Amino acid sequence: MRRSDAVRLATYLCLVTSTMGFLQPFLSLYMEAGGLTRSQIGISQGLGAALALLIQPIIGRWSDRLDARRPFIAASALMAMGAYLAFPYARGFAAFAGLAALGANGLVYLNAAGAVMIGRMVQARSGGAAYANLRVWGSVGYIVVSMISGQLVGPRLAAGREGLEPVFRFGPFLFLVIALMAFSLPDAKREASAGPAQKAPLTSNLRWFLIAFGLYNLALYGATGFLPIFM
Repeated sequence: MRRSDAVRLATYLCLVTSTMGFLQPFLSLYMEAGGLTRSQIGISQGLGAALALLIQPIIGRWSDRLDARRPFIAASALMAMGAYLAFPYARGFAAFAGLAALGANGLVYLNAAGAVMIGRMVQARSGGAAYANLRVWGSVGYIVVSMISGQLVGPRLAAGREGLEPVFRFGPFLFLVIALMAFSLPDAKREASAGPAQKAPLTSNLRWFLIAFGLYNLALYGATGFLPIFM
């Protein structure tokens, strides 16, 4: 992988993970301040994951058919930005649930596309190491954004919904930066000899990976979503 490509992919992954720096600490808090019960918060966040099971395979097949990820990255980033920027205007369970589902699906695709682009550009034997080396910059971005978000809220947290609004008026613009850089990302094309994309066989390794990945997402987007409320 060329150094310039690695820098762009590292920047992309940093920005994508950075968005969790304002979403993970403050999303459930904002919903609670907006009048939702904890059951409704759980349903709202779970709805996004449930819809992802239906929507993401369709988007994945479409992007595979076109052998292009950059247009979908731009569209997903803009969708997520619009959804989270609309949070200050949301009233009631239905509005929050719909916006949370749109935002979550945009973010899910951004994460998946990053892994695909890296996988296309490295050899299978070194793919895991390449992904880890690039993804680690996301942790740096997460820390920086979460600290800035905390400073934006500061003592205003006691003011409830109004005190949390600065996070959702500025944080979602990270997605705009992702959308703007989408078409500069290295998106390697499938080799002509590989033929059209086909469904991967469900091997034993793939089955265990899917189980582990499912548990990972259950913890990341499920249980940890309530941590800010109890802290």
